[in-house]
Amino acid sequence: MGIGWVIGYLVGGILVAVVVVLLLLMIRGASAAADKAMAILAALEETRDNTAVLWEVHNVNTAVDRITDGASDIRRHLCRQNGVASSTSGIGSAPEVGSNPGIGSNPGIGSTSEVGSSSGVGS
Repeated sequence: MGIGWVIGYLVGGILVAVVVVLLLLMIRGASAAADKAMAILAALEETRDNTAVLWEVHNVNTAVDRITDGASDIRRHLCRQNGVASSTSGIGSAPEVGSNPGIGSNPGIGSTSEVGSSSGVGS
């Protein structure tokens, strides 16, 4: 075997070694990328789970609208029943206190005569 063969084998061996090192670096990089992708996927799944309730906001708004519509209907009915002009301006449009003969007619409700009469705190 001549010197040309030995040089050829050395050059071939070096090339194979370089290719092996490059492949190992590529595999390590791909593994790191896969780890990062798994971490990102886990974060996205956690975000999805934590924000799932946001999809229910529309249902909550719909329920609130139904409740406020029902309250407005009840207010209008009570105002009509008691002869008080109803307002459609929404919250804060309740009739004045005392305009409904049913409110405050029970002496036990809303009475301040009992305040301070018991021997409770501070006695």
